[in-house]
Amino acid sequence: MKKLLATTITIFSLTITSNPTIAFYSDVKENHQYYQEIKFLYEQNLLPKTQNNLFKPNDHLTKANLYKLLLTFGKVEINEQTNLPFKDTTNNSEYAPYLQTALDLGLIRAQSLAPNFYPEKQVAKHNALSKMFQALGVGTNYFFDKNSYPFFDLDKNSEIAPVAQTAYNLGIIEKTDPKRFWMAKRITNAEAALYLFQITQNSKSINTNLQATIVPKSPNLSPLDSDITEQQEFQTLVNVWDILNSSYYYQEEIEESDLLYGAIIGMVQRANDDYTTFQEPFDAENFINQLNNEFIGVGISLEQINEEIVIISPLKDSPAEKAGLKTNDIIIKVNNEDIRGKGMDYTISKIKGPINTEVKLTILRENNEIEFTIKRDLIEIKSVEYTTINKSNKKIAHIELKNFGGNSRIDFYDAGEKAVSEQVDGIILDLRNNPGGYLDYAVGMLSMFTEKQETATKVKNSFGTKTEYKTNGNGLLKDLPTVVLINGGSASASEILAGGLQDWELATIIGTQSFGKGSVQDVVQYIDGSIFKYTISNWETPNGRNINEIGIEPDIYFEDNPDTEIDEQIEKALSEF
Repeated sequence: MKKLLATTITIFSLTITSNPTIAFYSDVKENHQYYQEIKFLYEQNLLPKTQNNLFKPNDHLTKANLYKLLLTFGKVEINEQTNLPFKDTTNNSEYAPYLQTALDLGLIRAQSLAPNFYPEKQVAKHNALSKMFQALGVGTNYFFDKNSYPFFDLDKNSEIAPVAQTAYNLGIIEKTDPKRFWMAKRITNAEAALYLFQITQNSKSINTNLQATIVPKSPNLSPLDSDITEQQEFQTLVNVWDILNSSYYYQEEIEESDLLYGAIIGMVQRANDDYTTFQEPFDAENFINQLNNEFIGVGISLEQINEEIVIISPLKDSPAEKAGLKTNDIIIKVNNEDIRGKGMDYTISKIKGPINTEVKLTILRENNEIEFTIKRDLIEIKSVEYTTINKSNKKIAHIELKNFGGNSRIDFYDAGEKAVSEQVDGIILDLRNNPGGYLDYAVGMLSMFTEKQETATKVKNSFGTKTEYKTNGNGLLKDLPTVVLINGGSASASEILAGGLQDWELATIIGTQSFGKGSVQDVVQYIDGSIFKYTISNWETPNGRNINEIGIEPDIYFEDNPDTEIDEQIEKALSEF
């Protein structure tokens, strides 16, 4: 398999030598569960010397400290001449030389992280392991044997599954719950040291050089068809490129990368599919972070419908919701610039910006133009909210599922376990304004409502081949009466979940017509950090319904009155029990 690798830089050897005993961290006591592993690495000079000789083993690992650990572990010569490009870092901080060195090596890409780095942000387990494997040259097999996949809380088809499988092969497991990977868990400094120790002890393929190696997250594509290069249109493209870089008067003002990305974006737009898009590294970073439940923005989910940029849903408690934006609002201007006809990517690029800055959106709502000024913020999405409601001597669990990304599948399972343990009389599953996410998460959640291995959805590809995704027979919530709430902001995976429960007659669907997104997209992430999201198939409900551009019709059509403080749809749902 052809691999795309950045330049390998020879930096350190993992040969273990006997060193004289040196002073150890004063706050890592012998009774600490990872004492031996931390002490071993420290005595091999593979952990940093710190101020006041403190390791702070139980503090959460931060982004800045992750690179400090990695570069110390790699015995890298640190660049003290710092000129960090991030607005939220300082060049005289303790971590600055480590971030500068990581930039020099390509372990951090400034263009994808600008303008902020968030050095004190806590690091999720899967992000820490991915960066460790990348830096240490640990081989991650993206074509592993899925029949022996060990974790139940992360789907074997997930993009993160290869990292989880590699971690398992290295003995990196949760001792208290070895069947859970806990991808979104914020790890401690001690756990980070444990992972490094286990990598050095158990990896047979570890490279002896710390390297800036980017492993593609998808199978490599076939080489460019030679027939394409012989076409006149391709020759025209090359000639225009040459002229812009040789004879164009303003050539000093253009970046080659901008030209390339512009050509790709133009090509993708000609595919004429609203859900097929290409995103440059910075935009891609935000897209991936949004799937992992955090991003910088105003907090709206958008789709392009008939060349209009439509708000599918404002996220709960986001700046957009607080400002008053609503589902089905159409964005027509950004900062007074008319964006109609300019496409989704262009609109998003204008809405996005640094944290704590403002953007003015002009929207069209029922033929009225309304202006909103919204401050951008770090949006952190809590996937699931669980509450109980006591009504007419019954205890009802209200489970609000906000998306199908990040840790939502685990959080939903935990909410289900809580509902069962509290012996509730029923469940209100609230999918309103849930824009969707990973298909396999929806299938996994459907599994909680039946012990049978049933068809959750049927997916049809461009060749006409149908693949059935089946439930796994979990059945945790099978005995609980369920009402599902949907509205026009319920899309994609939300519709798979609602449609399955409706077809199986396991729930009553209440609300208004859902959005109607019956297609499935795959995502390719490239070495430069850009991503290509493209439609690969359409899906149907278990009974064969195609809901694309139609939506899920509720069993009981019932609208909420936005002018009252009472949630009438919740009240209607409660009346069903």
